[in-house]
Amino acid sequence: MGWFNSGPGFEPTALVESIPWGKYKTVVDVGGNTGLVSQAIAKKHASVKFIVQDRPEPVVEGIDRLAPEFKDQITFMQHDFFQDQPISADVYLFRWILHDWSDKYAIKILRALIPALKDGAKVILNEFVLPPPGVASAFLSKSLRTMDLSMLELHNGKERDADDWASLFEACDSRFHFEGIIRAPGSRLGIIQATWKL
Repeated sequence: MGWFNSGPGFEPTALVESIPWGKYKTVVDVGGNTGLVSQAIAKKHASVKFIVQDRPEPVVEGIDRLAPEFKDQITFMQHDFFQDQPISADVYLFRWILHDWSDKYAIKILRALIPALKDGAKVILNEFVLPPPGVASAFLSKSLRTMDLSMLELHNGKERDADDWASLFEACDSRFHFEGIIRAPGSRLGIIQATWKL
């Protein structure tokens, strides 16, 4: 994951710059591994608190490797994202998580947030967004479709286009309001946003 977070077009720069993180108090980085993305955001937004959730191994590693400058800003928590979310926060961030899962399980992951969601809470996904046929270059289109097939073969997962992402939230719960996708220049990942509205 460290390599994927630093490769050309995959670094978290677009995610850091495209969202007004400073207006939020608490962000839960679901499946956040050792906290690399939370640290990238925290560097520019010292007022935001982050809770990085993952399996026991990356949580232990993340705690051990956390730079002293982030000790008061970033905490770690063991959590299975198929289980009910215990933390009420302003934002739930998923970076490259849901493409590993078919719709059935992606919906289960998103629905697990519901017990903790307050009105106005945001869900932000940082994932591939497949372009419509014929829009992207032949090379990019082939790369993305190859990744889609790879996710299906390896995980029974899938890459999704904009309509797929909107439909996924709609299938989860009508209180998820899909807000669209940011396609930042230079980034190979889209930023998909939804807001929970009671």
